[in-house]
Amino acid sequence: MPDVEIELVGGPRDGERITVPLTDPVPAPHLEMTTVDSTVDGLPDIWRLNYRRDDAPTGDAVWRYRFLSTQHG
Repeated sequence: MPDVEIELVGGPRDGERITVPLTDPVPAPHLEMTTVDSTVDGLPDIWRLNYRRDDAPTGDAVWRYRFLSTQHG
């Protein structure tokens, strides 16, 4: 299967495009990403960003994932 380009819509990574490998003809319906922010005390803060895929790709064959929520930890 070929790689596919996805675009993140909304949330802290709005507009970012990522190329991911496909194992099925259609990418997974949900996407969870982990990101790390630095804090005042110098320890990292870990956040999980949750996204949901649009039903169909755009005309330029880019799948868009819409931001749903952020979870700490």
